[in-house]
Formats: sequence, structure tokens, C-alpha cells
Amino acid sequence: MGTTLKTTCLCGTTSITCAPPASALPLLPNFCHCTSCRHGTGGLAFPAAPWPEALPDVSALTKYAFSVNVDTYFCPTCGTLIFFNDKKKEICHVAIGALSEGSWEFKDHICVEDTKDGGCSNWLTSVGSKTLKRWRKIDDVEWVDKGQKEYARKEKDELRVHCLCKGVDFRITQPTAESGKSSTHYLQ
Repeated sequence: MGTTLKTTCLCGTTSITCAPPASALPLLPNFCHCTSCRHGTGGLAFPAAPWPEALPDVSALTKYAFSVNVDTYFCPTCGTLIFFNDKKKEICHVAIGALSEGSWEFKDHICVEDTKDGGCSNWLTSVGSKTLKRWRKIDDVEWVDKGQKEYARKEKDELRVHCLCKGVDFRITQPTAESGKSSTHYLQ
């Protein structure tokens, strides 16, 4: 296992490298299911791991005030999210999808309670041979084992979809008998 970590954006414009001590590897990322991470990234969960050093030189990246305590950093050309820096906890995290070199082993699911129904932690129960624990909150001592308790699904007439800043905000209604009937010849 090498001891070099390198992030690279999609377009290749930006890359950041660090050489942490071997004891800091592999990185141990979580799948975060908190509402902010899901809405801010557009994913079912956000896989991220603590960066083994303080926030690196991010002058080539664009900063966004994700929340009062967290700033995110992304490529100004292609938009790839690379880092988020928790100012309150004084810890920098790297988006696992932005790593082009390095080693990591997924640790667990956190903030599962925010999904209301367990989200993708219900079916992403392991990576390789490792079972991933599901934690209700970020620093919780109570975890939800797939065999112990599932989150109850709640029936609703519509699902609200929005980005973090709510610049995009719409609702999707549940399908009905009429939903399957095409109103245009393009869908027939």
C-alpha cells in the first residue's frame, strides 16, 4: 500500500497531493446520510474521509459556505467537489470520489436517521467482506443493524426535491393509474 494521497478533479485542472505517514492509511470514510450532505452533493449519501493533514492549499479551488460551520471546495472549471472543511471541529474531509491515488476502506453509514427510511444503507450493507454499521446520528452510540430494526417507510402523496440553497425546488407525486397513460406520442 502506497502512502501517497492525490485528489484530481474530473477535468484534470486541479490536483492536490499529500504524503501522510503509513499509520494514517488506509483512510476510513463514512457514507454520510445527513440532509445537508445528500442535498449538497445530489447523492443518496456522501462518501468522505478525514484528510490526514490540515486543510491543504486550496487557492486553485472555489469555496462555498456550505453551512455556518462547513466550507466546501470544488474545481471552478468542472465543479468536482474535492474537500469540505469543518471549521467548528477543525477537520478537513476529502470526497472519496475525488481521490485518484490512495487507499481507503469504507467504515460505516452515519446520520441514517435523516433519511427517514434508512436510504441506501438498507441495501449497501457491506463493501467487499466488511459489513458496514449504520449509525442514527454522527456521534451516536446507538446503531441500527439490518437484522434488528428497519426504518418504517411513510406513505406520502409527494416527494419534495431541492438543492441545498433551494434554487431548485420541486415535488414529485406518487404514480397513479393515470400516470401510466401517455399524453404525448413520444412516450408511446
